[in-house]
Amino acid sequence: IILFISSFILLPVTSITQGINQGMYIYDLSNILSNQYNIHGNLASNGENSQYYTSEGVAYFLNSQYYGTNLINWKISSDSELENNFIKYKIDYYLLWDNSTANINLLSKYKEVTNGTIAGLKVYAINGR
Repeated sequence: IILFISSFILLPVTSITQGINQGMYIYDLSNILSNQYNIHGNLASNGENSQYYTSEGVAYFLNSQYYGTNLINWKISSDSELENNFIKYKIDYYLLWDNSTANINLLSKYKEVTNGTIAGLKVYAINGR
């Protein structure tokens, strides 16, 4: 009986201990973006899969609104469509993940505020901040 009861306790305890500090990267990244680069306001990104959730978490910790990604939420990829959505949603910052070159012609019009100091992430100031 003790073995049977222990088997029901083991899984929840294991799950709890594995989840400790799971979101620390997002929290730390948010602090860097806020304290070192004054990032805030309306955010969008090119992130898919894990970058989508990281962007969403960053927006949460920055107390900002996250408008999603050009590929998932807006279903667009052209420069003109992306720029129209920057205006439509009043995007302040665009998070470009994984050194992507997508929409680089459009993004080159904007200032990249982190100067490449964050591995795998560039942040473009869209709304003249």
